[in-house]
Amino acid sequence: MTTDEDEQKLAELEATYGPAAQFSEHKRGQVITYQIDRYTYTGEILWVAAAGEVAGKQLPLRYIVAPTRENGFIDVVFPSDVQA
Repeated sequence: MTTDEDEQKLAELEATYGPAAQFSEHKRGQVITYQIDRYTYTGEILWVAAAGEVAGKQLPLRYIVAPTRENGFIDVVFPSDVQA
């Protein structure tokens, strides 16, 4: 059972990143290793965004990840970038 605060956080994530994907290989809360621009990172999945149109572009399913490196930004990770 989720609290009102948890529900509010989920609603904020959905408002920011779009609807949650119904099916994905990796789930919210899971730690993954992924590659961006030839660099390898590790982070926790905050949200799994469903495929859809964003700013006029069709995007596939994507993971919104809080990287373990502390830079204050999230990473948008596509399934093909996930290593483990």
